[in-house]
Amino acid sequence: MGTAIAAASLLSATMMPSAQATGVLAGAGTASLPTFPCPGGCAGTASLTGAAVSTPNGTGVGTINANYTYFEPNGLTCPGTGTANGTISGAGLSATFGWTRIGLVALVSLTGVTLNGGGEPNGTVVAVFAPVPVPPLGQAGGCDGTATASGVLAAVAAGGTL
Repeated sequence: MGTAIAAASLLSATMMPSAQATGVLAGAGTASLPTFPCPGGCAGTASLTGAAVSTPNGTGVGTINANYTYFEPNGLTCPGTGTANGTISGAGLSATFGWTRIGLVALVSLTGVTLNGGGEPNGTVVAVFAPVPVPPLGQAGGCDGTATASGVLAAVAAGGTL
């Protein structure tokens, strides 16, 4: 898991340099999309264990949990794109977020960020998904033009700036 955190942090630092960034966030864990595809909006959860947050105002270490509503279109763009919005909390961090996913990479915008109760700048995180589809895409429950109750569990590595 440490490798995933380091890789996500490096990916984030190289893809999103910012003169205004004063802090960092990194973690790895799982994301659940219980119904896939879900064009009308479905509830999902994620958990980043061993997460670390550091800013000039403080640090936080622990598990960051997310609750979100995700939109995964069916048809031609499935599984190529998706969006989500929700909240995160844990390791002293709290924020609302929105993500836009293209392929296996999501750009996550954090707003209303607080760390240990103090205000922080908004942030940007890159999340990389490694899905474990059940059943395989293209079969019942996948992107075959038929909405189903099958879901996707994905390993996630995330890193970004605050």
